[in-house]
Amino acid sequence: MGAGAAQVILWKRSKCSRFFHVSLSFAGEQREYVRRVSKALQRTHKLKVFFDEEQQSRLAATHVNSTLDEIFRFHSKWVVVFCSKEYVQKKWPSFEGRSIVAAALEEPDNYLILATFDDAHLPGWPDTYHRFDLSKMKASAFAKAIADVIAQRTLVDRNLIFFKMATRQYR
Repeated sequence: MGAGAAQVILWKRSKCSRFFHVSLSFAGEQREYVRRVSKALQRTHKLKVFFDEEQQSRLAATHVNSTLDEIFRFHSKWVVVFCSKEYVQKKWPSFEGRSIVAAALEEPDNYLILATFDDAHLPGWPDTYHRFDLSKMKASAFAKAIADVIAQRTLVDRNLIFFKMATRQYR
């Protein structure tokens, strides 16, 4: 892992049908770390994850640009972006990042967590979000952090739904 802060973006999607609990967007240089995160999310936390290596036949059978855009914008409840200098500079991760930014702008109830492998900054993302430093965090620990965020937000969302239902009852 590189030195400095890590930049991961994670948010919850609430509209459209979802095939994945979590989708992972990253540069190839971080593939091994992301692979370990993906395995931990699936095995330990029982989440359905979009990790490109596991979806090769799906990607090969379609126009990759539109498929990735749909996955990140519409078919993922949460999106995690593993940001690094390579992520910002490369074609595919940059394309994925633009889809994710577009989705964040379209939906007001997004939940973001930022972290970086290095000091890279994603264009269009504010610096005001919490950041994970992945250079100091094992993949299994980060997978647990992702699962914890999802569990906490799910609990908050459920409590909000129950609160809204209860307040309607007394109107």
